[in-house]
Amino acid sequence: MSTVQSQPVRSAAERDFLPVSDVVRAHVDLIGRGLDIAGGSVFNVASGRPRSIASVVDDLRRHARVPFEVRVAPDRMRPSEIPVAAGDATRLTEATGWTPKADWDAALADVLEQARATLGRTKQWAG
Repeated sequence: MSTVQSQPVRSAAERDFLPVSDVVRAHVDLIGRGLDIAGGSVFNVASGRPRSIASVVDDLRRHARVPFEVRVAPDRMRPSEIPVAAGDATRLTEATGWTPKADWDAALADVLEQARATLGRTKQWAG
């Protein structure tokens, strides 16, 4: 059984996060240029900017309307095998002109607003 402890998020692992609008735009750009791109080409859709999990939680906390705590289940944590994973979208940019454009803070605010709306609907249905 998992013992859950309230503690700060202390993950040294860094990952490359992108707002979904940037990912969709990259796919649309690739599809739009499909005939001009050699078959079998591989492209990274990435910001090139690694962010720690702790920094993402801190960013979410800044947008939260109420304080929250993060509970970590130590038995579910795994050591980070890859300390930093960030993509290089240079080939994608060269082929399509694509670059990430979405504002990170605005994207997080949108995620939280969507979660609030969903939670509100859930409470309404249960009520």
